[in-house]
Amino acid sequence: MSNFLGGGSGGGAVSSVFGRAGAVVAAEGDYSLSQLSDVSGTSGSGSTVPLSTITAAATGDVLSFSAGNWVNSFVGLITRADDDGTVALVTGDKDTVVTAGNATANAVSIAQAGTAGFPLKWTVNFCTTGAGVSTITPATSTIWDGSTAAATLTLAKGDCATIFVSSVTGNGAYFSVIKRAVPTRTTGTTNFLREDYTFAAAAGGGSVIVNKQDVLAPITLAGAGTDTTLYTTSVAGSTIVAGECLRVWTHYRHTTGTGAVTFKLFFGATSITLLTAGTTSTVPLQTSALICNNNGSTTAQTINEVSYIWSASPFPDITTSAETTTGAVVLKLTADGAVTEAVTPQIWLVEKVK
Repeated sequence: MSNFLGGGSGGGAVSSVFGRAGAVVAAEGDYSLSQLSDVSGTSGSGSTVPLSTITAAATGDVLSFSAGNWVNSFVGLITRADDDGTVALVTGDKDTVVTAGNATANAVSIAQAGTAGFPLKWTVNFCTTGAGVSTITPATSTIWDGSTAAATLTLAKGDCATIFVSSVTGNGAYFSVIKRAVPTRTTGTTNFLREDYTFAAAAGGGSVIVNKQDVLAPITLAGAGTDTTLYTTSVAGSTIVAGECLRVWTHYRHTTGTGAVTFKLFFGATSITLLTAGTTSTVPLQTSALICNNNGSTTAQTINEVSYIWSASPFPDITTSAETTTGAVVLKLTADGAVTEAVTPQIWLVEKVK
């Protein structure tokens, strides 16, 4: 009997709880969320419901009340990169950022506004991160392109838009809040910045310096029948659009020899013979040219050129070309003469004018 009543030191004795000895009371941090199951209690309405549903808790999760439960969810910004050139915006992209980084064009599709998974106020953020322009085309619905409800919205590199379902009646509609990338302003321009972050010429026209080069060392010519380059500029594609012009002003001297030297201006594969001079350095030579895309065309130009030998009368000339200005076009000044001749380039200025 004494053995039965004697307490002894039975194997079931607890000496500490959560590392604390004595009369242990519950403390914050005793349990993690992963150790808790649903907790029943009384909600604000007075009914007994599960108040906590914790699923795979992770860093950044917060608790929010949804459909009678406190649930954990991630509240950070979720991003998805789609760089293969074909992008489908899906219902799961809601409240996320989708980026397109393809080097060429991005074809972006999105379901009709108001269809399953795309209810009123459904929202996605979209950015073009690659060189390829993104064209967003909803099925049936229109999309705001910054000025009108259109069939498509285009976003160039660096452009972003917050796109949301603004109407679910009829064919539905998407509205977009667009943030355009700010372009790099060309040094020497007199242009101003539009509200859509593009540069425009001041009222009444204007000019932008495309290239300027100063005096160079004398250049010995390569021999009769060969055009030796004096100045050259590669004009980037679409620098001038339909109806716009390039203006060239250049000054040069025949500084060595007295043989005949023929000077030419090249615009792409089109050459214009400017003048032929056999003279000394005391006589300056000058050329001014206006190269204009014809109205409505980027593949046909009219070139108005005048060259001066300052000891003689100037003689103007007009010619035509058929260069494609949506791609790069090389503009250069050359001289053709014997190897006994040398020419000193004085200045070269190329401007875009409107």
